[in-house]
Amino acid sequence: MATNYEVLYLYSDPYYKYSFSLNKVAYNFTFRYSTRETCWYMDIKTNDDIPIIVSVKLVPNYPMLDGLDLGDLDGKFYLLPLVEDNIYKFDTDPENISEYFQLVYIYET
Repeated sequence: MATNYEVLYLYSDPYYKYSFSLNKVAYNFTFRYSTRETCWYMDIKTNDDIPIIVSVKLVPNYPMLDGLDLGDLDGKFYLLPLVEDNIYKFDTDPENISEYFQLVYIYET
């Protein structure tokens, strides 16, 4: 088995959505920033907008959605700092997540 990864797009807009294919299946992703909680949330839906998972909080260096049965999404999502020294930016400048982090989906083939 080989380990592969896909990098999903992050933006600093407080709300955005796009479609992206993982394991050759198209999904709709929504990202939103909560000013009250100073954190980001992600939703994943099928191409027909059927929710798979809703309101997952993005956290750095942690296998998000680990242990959940998400059908064809059997990999793990990680929010990784672009430069390890910038991990503190998650707390000090969370609005600009796209400048300091990348969202990666890691899976086995």
